Amino acid sequence: MAQLELSVSTDFRARMSIPDHQGECRHPHGYRFVVKVTAVVALPEGGKPWTTDLVAIETATQDVVTELNGRNLADLIDYPSFEAILMWLVARLRERIAGLKHVELSAPPRYAMTWSEDVSDGGST
Repeated sequence: MAQLELSVSTDFRARMSIPDHQGECRHPHGYRFVVKVTAVVALPEGGKPWTTDLVAIETATQDVVTELNGRNLADLIDYPSFEAILMWLVARLRERIAGLKHVELSAPPRYAMTWSEDVSDGGST
């Protein structure tokens, strides 16, 4: 069965510091983060080509991102490294989005990191 990858993006701003970091990250600083979420859904055969409501994926993503917006990430994540922020997002998005395949976290224009999982059977929200 054919599959579609559906993606939505949103952004948030947050501040952070990593006290034991040897570089600049030990000082309080902020980022504009962009989150791109991709889910895989099966394309129905012979039926209507409507598979998943993109707004449902967007709403789920926005609900998670809202928890971080304007916050000090150290108040929510013990060690707010880029990796830890990404995995915090993934854990919450997996609960809300069936067929979650990729989550990309970026701080344009310099940094980006992607979590990915093989999703072979599709899904829907």
